[in-house]
Amino acid sequence: MIVKAFNENKLPLKIFGKGFAGFEEELKQKAKSNKQENIEFLGEVTDEQKLELMTNARAFVFASVDEDFGITPVEAMMCGTPVIAYHSGGVKETVIDPLKSSGSATGLFFDKNTSEALNEAIKRFEILFSAQNDIFKENCIKQAGKFSSARFKKQISEFVNNKINKT
Repeated sequence: MIVKAFNENKLPLKIFGKGFAGFEEELKQKAKSNKQENIEFLGEVTDEQKLELMTNARAFVFASVDEDFGITPVEAMMCGTPVIAYHSGGVKETVIDPLKSSGSATGLFFDKNTSEALNEAIKRFEILFSAQNDIFKENCIKQAGKFSSARFKKQISEFVNNKINKT
């Protein structure tokens, strides 16, 4: 669906990861079918390469359905990169869409998992996020910090100590 959307909008897209659930060759063929060179398959990348890709991205696109948490959108936000995500699963808790949540925007959602809905979201993204990119970058980093391991450890420790002190 993402490849189809970028075949239609002709915007640059870099795809990285391992195997793509067995659909790698099919996706590559669909990308090549548009005869544009806007879609690049990078395959598996190192942590350093992933950090560089996420830091330099205009946005991170996430179209997973009912993913419990979805760590990659949080990783992208930690790099200061806003997220365009299908409104499903854990991203509803991690990404802040100015139209669906109160708070400092870190991305936006699309409600139908279709290339048309994604392309509409990309158009909205360009309007909302292009003018004040630095503000959104700060919002993303701050929001991602809410899901850090240090914060998790601190909150668990406080919870346990609170329970111990009450007994």
